Amino acid sequence: MNDATNGVRLIGGEMNRWADLAAGRPAAGGPVLRDLVRRFAGPGVRVLVAGPHEPELLGGLLDSGAGVTVMVRSLPDAEELAGSTGAEVVCGALDRVRGGRFDLVVALDGVGRLRSPESAPETWARSVERLVELREDGGTLLLGAENPLGLHRLAGIADADPTTIRKWRPEGVRPSGLGELVDVLPGCGLFLAHPLPGRPAVLCSPASDLPFEAMEAAARTSAASLQTSADPAELLHDALRAGLAMELAAGWVVVVGPGAETLPPALLAADPVGTGRPVVVEVDGGIRTPCGDLDPRVHGRVARLPERLAGLLPAGRSLQRVLERACADHDLPGLRRTLRAYADWVLGLPGQVGVFATPDNVLIGDVLTGEAGFVLADPSRELTAEVAPEEALARVLRHFAIGLLAADRPLPWPPGMGAHELTRLLQVTAGRPADHPAERTGLALEAEILAAGRGLSRAEAAPLTAAVARGEVMGVERLPSHRELLALHGAVTEELRMVRSRARWAERTLAASEKKAARLEKAVAQRDRQIRHLKGSRSFRAGRLVTSPGRVLIRLARA
Repeated sequence: MNDATNGVRLIGGEMNRWADLAAGRPAAGGPVLRDLVRRFAGPGVRVLVAGPHEPELLGGLLDSGAGVTVMVRSLPDAEELAGSTGAEVVCGALDRVRGGRFDLVVALDGVGRLRSPESAPETWARSVERLVELREDGGTLLLGAENPLGLHRLAGIADADPTTIRKWRPEGVRPSGLGELVDVLPGCGLFLAHPLPGRPAVLCSPASDLPFEAMEAAARTSAASLQTSADPAELLHDALRAGLAMELAAGWVVVVGPGAETLPPALLAADPVGTGRPVVVEVDGGIRTPCGDLDPRVHGRVARLPERLAGLLPAGRSLQRVLERACADHDLPGLRRTLRAYADWVLGLPGQVGVFATPDNVLIGDVLTGEAGFVLADPSRELTAEVAPEEALARVLRHFAIGLLAADRPLPWPPGMGAHELTRLLQVTAGRPADHPAERTGLALEAEILAAGRGLSRAEAAPLTAAVARGEVMGVERLPSHRELLALHGAVTEELRMVRSRARWAERTLAASEKKAARLEKAVAQRDRQIRHLKGSRSFRAGRLVTSPGRVLIRLARA
């Protein structure tokens, strides 16, 4: 079958009432994958994009002058792509493709959405073999593969709508693990992808010397808007320390064919400062090089200057992790020493740079010997207006306080503090006055930078500014883990037991009070009967007759 409808060539196995792009699971893409594909594209290159990929990735391929063919299984998606792009669009299943070979095959979404219910069952390895066969001699295949036991699943990140996945998901849509991937594609370029397999912020080869802190920072930034049940950066840190980063990666990107050896060992994405123009950095041999467009990114007064990322990659431990560990260990002397050294360092920076010297963006040297050296991990951000150093310090300490509260980190102080109270306590610990006039300006700076990171206009940022002023904690929306749910269930059960116990005590007390009231009513009734009996006796009446003249004289005297 080779029909055409609405500019779409049908090859068989198409799904007429299915839309992958609207099914809940995002298409493959993101700045890192766009940069990866860009390195293999160019004028005259014949490219097959197999599966759902974001429009920006397709647009980059078309802008490079490549001849692009897009293959999707969903007919509604195919018709939408045919109307919005200048690429040739074919619709159908991978096993229906006949003929045609390409210089570059892009299947970064994997093979799971290249099949249809009409496709014959086959293994993941056979689907990959079909993609390899579509390469021209000397061509390249860029393949994405999700790890079924990746950190994104352990962290509870949902990159797909579970309701749609349960409706139809055939077997063999992903490798069983790293072992099968290496067996099926031996000798190919292999990169781990984190925190999401189809939209990674980190691509890193096993030979990379990328520091743990750089990978964690990129993962933490990219996962900031995702619902999770655990901190993905924390899990990545544990995996790195255990030497299991590759085995537990959210996914892998495989480069089959020439060109893998020319790729840098690591690619990282930096946040776009609300402009929609992310910055991708390659790291090779400890040297950091920004890629692509190096024009400044500006949103309001917040600017990112990508050229500042060029040079040696800073080394050291994350100040955020050092401070969090001191809080968890209740190490108040160490926390006080580190915070005071950090505050002195921030006050020595230009204020417009110091506002971005938050603990999660600072690397630290040796805090045990007192020779703590601080350095910005990402020095490319600054404000375009002058800021007093005290105001910058107020902002970074508030940012740290909000992070502690949002992540529910253990603290060495009594619980129940809000963002305002914890910020003042950190200022005192850092040797600064608690009610410094710069605190209000720090609140405004925090709101401004948060709004710029989300790409909000001044009017759109008004509710965010008000929320920051009220001291609301706005962090990562983290879903509770199973362990936390069990603990919460135990706490609620204990509270319910105590409430029921108090209710039973109140019922017993009420019953006893009712019995006592009944006894008192009975005694009063008995006294009333006794009084009526006395008033009806002869002695009472005789006494009334004897005392009646006296009562008359008393009334006359009063008159």
